[in-house]
Amino acid sequence: MTEKPNIEVTLLSIEEVEEKSKVLRKVGIDCKEPYWTSSPSSFLARNEAREFCVASSGPLPGNPVTAGYGVRPVLKSDNLDGLIKNLKITYENDIEVVEYGQYPDLETELDIPNNVNLKPTGKTYYYPYKKGKLLKAFYLLNDYPEYEYNGQKFIKSVITYYLVKPVKFYVDRENSMLISKGVLFSSPINIDKKDYNGDFETSQLYQFLNNEFIKTLMSENINDKDVLDTEIESQISNKENKGHQKTYHL
Repeated sequence: MTEKPNIEVTLLSIEEVEEKSKVLRKVGIDCKEPYWTSSPSSFLARNEAREFCVASSGPLPGNPVTAGYGVRPVLKSDNLDGLIKNLKITYENDIEVVEYGQYPDLETELDIPNNVNLKPTGKTYYYPYKKGKLLKAFYLLNDYPEYEYNGQKFIKSVITYYLVKPVKFYVDRENSMLISKGVLFSSPINIDKKDYNGDFETSQLYQFLNNEFIKTLMSENINDKDVLDTEIESQISNKENKGHQKTYHL
């Protein structure tokens, strides 16, 4: 029996951005918007923590973790070959690229007629957001059901429809990870998690990436369904049954 690959969802470290990843050295570090790294630049207290971001000009230190910057997910695995063995591999600049799961592309809007009866697929996407200000702020999740029309899958935000597309990852075999080609959404790193100590693994964004995000992403990969944590699956199913409970919009 083939051993199931363990998957950790995280962000690029500042070391990987600057020199450790040969893949990034070849394709470049730039995305269309600044994105978080997992490396703290300073930590005086939970509400005064700052983290490195990356922009076209390079690393940007001193960004408050309560601010919303781009999230460029990284999938790390102790069995990278097992993780991508059934995926089609293409090449860009001699770098391997795979499609792993699907997520809404917030840069691709669809024109859906107003009189269409939208058909839910049963899948829901989740986005973190900040509610409130200063010491009364909270880290919450908003949920967007997926719909299908004319063979296209999408989510709806207010009056805007966003296409759901396969997520493309660069394959970094040397560091046993898949690097998302682009930013998938924006989020704070931490707002009100009291045991956050400056390490990304103790943050609310890390918790989201390794729970709701990876469950949703992996649901498009049939071979990975048995890897899903049943407790997480149950929690998300219960939330879907409750419908929309939040008023925040993308």
